[in-house]
Amino acid sequence: MATVASDLEQYQPTEEGSLGAARFLDKMLGTLWDKGLTWRPTLDPKDLKHHAMRAEDRAPKEGCWEDRLDILTQALDEEAKLSPLGRAIAHGQLVRKIRCRIRAEAQWARNPAIRDRKVVAPLIIVGQMRSGTTRLHRLLARDPHFVHTRAYETMIPMPGGGRIDKRPVTATANLLFLRTLNPLLAAVHPTGPYQAEEEFGLHAMSIFGAQYEGQWMVPSFARHCETCDRTGVYEEFKAVLQTLGAVRHEPEDKPWVLKAPQFTQDLEVLHEVFPDARYLFLHRDPVSVVGSSASLAWQQARVQSCSADRDAIGAEWLHKTKLRQDRQRAFRQAHPHVPALDIRFDHVNEDWRREIGRVYDFIGRTLDPDVEAAMADFLANSKAHKRHDYDIRDFGLDPQDVASAF
Repeated sequence: MATVASDLEQYQPTEEGSLGAARFLDKMLGTLWDKGLTWRPTLDPKDLKHHAMRAEDRAPKEGCWEDRLDILTQALDEEAKLSPLGRAIAHGQLVRKIRCRIRAEAQWARNPAIRDRKVVAPLIIVGQMRSGTTRLHRLLARDPHFVHTRAYETMIPMPGGGRIDKRPVTATANLLFLRTLNPLLAAVHPTGPYQAEEEFGLHAMSIFGAQYEGQWMVPSFARHCETCDRTGVYEEFKAVLQTLGAVRHEPEDKPWVLKAPQFTQDLEVLHEVFPDARYLFLHRDPVSVVGSSASLAWQQARVQSCSADRDAIGAEWLHKTKLRQDRQRAFRQAHPHVPALDIRFDHVNEDWRREIGRVYDFIGRTLDPDVEAAMADFLANSKAHKRHDYDIRDFGLDPQDVASAF
């Protein structure tokens, strides 16, 4: 739990955990590159697009995503302080996202009716990182009334060719690899290939948002994503949801339950694209949110950088959290009649059945006893995971200063 004391004299950094596998790979890759024994991955946008085009045998369409790719790759070179392993991971991720774009464009060209599928009254969970959105999302995902994205779909939104969908196997391998590189990630954000997962990977196809900002220090890219026109991003986001629904043969009138902290800073455009959406707004004290968010970003960044800066990460997530809160307040003031329910993190801790009951009253449904039992099983299993320990002072932040900023 984040400390609420302002006395820094007693402060001791929390345990970082071992990164032996990551540092071994850094050394090995650096040696191979220096000796010319293997190819050094490029972050040049033209080369990334070329690799994706060669793998998919077609080119992606031009668009604003290319401007964001230019900004992101420059930030990776100049700001992220990538290690050799980090550079290899960044190259692979960006090529995969461009390949997903190519697959999506091909799918829409073959079957334009996909873009006409309805996305009816989605239930959208809105909250800061580390505010309990994942818990609520996974509870509601136990109800077959809702459609939700699974982790393998978030990691690889578009299936490739062939009769067998290889995405679950690929996602499983990727998750095992990440846990090997930093075992603490499983405590910070436990997941599995079929687990309900937020839609950050759908945004990443547009070279946008939290998947990139959460694992690399790329502040120039983050500032661009905060201020650019995001309409096209969310139109593509909706199109990918329509495609996933079609691939899975989901009924069009079956509502999605969606969750991504990114939504908190993009509510105006989200509302434009999904005008009949219903919102669940989650709240947690900002000191805990900032400290836990910085800890997650730190655990991601230190895998891919040998010189990740804790204080810089703390300052970045203080900025992001404040920006998102301000935008959420502005949205709700501008749209007081949008259907919305407020839920507090500590209230869910106290009595999750009561809070889930409030959700079902809000959406006008009766909670099925079998669904409630499945929710209880999920929470019981979740308690077996290692607790996420952190201290906000690890990131150069005083708890009282953070509290006063909000």
